[in-house]
Amino acid sequence: MFKSYDLIKKLEPKIGEDEARDLIEFIEAYRGDGATKADIELLKIDGEKTRNALGVKIDRTKSEQKKKKPKKGKKNTQKK
Repeated sequence: MFKSYDLIKKLEPKIGEDEARDLIEFIEAYRGDGATKADIELLKIDGEKTRNALGVKIDRTKSEQKKKKPKKGKKNTQKK
């Protein structure tokens, strides 16, 4: 792996010394902030679990609403 100094020296002829230093400083400041493939896979799994759990809750709520809703054409015969 290159050291910062080595990278600056390689970039200097192409983009200039100040720009090379700025670029390396920027990269070093954000190193480690990127997501790995494993991170993305974990997010996919978590998203799928959340979607499934939400689907179960939606189905349960629909089922409960059907039970509470009186059928059309029949009068409510409950005593008050």
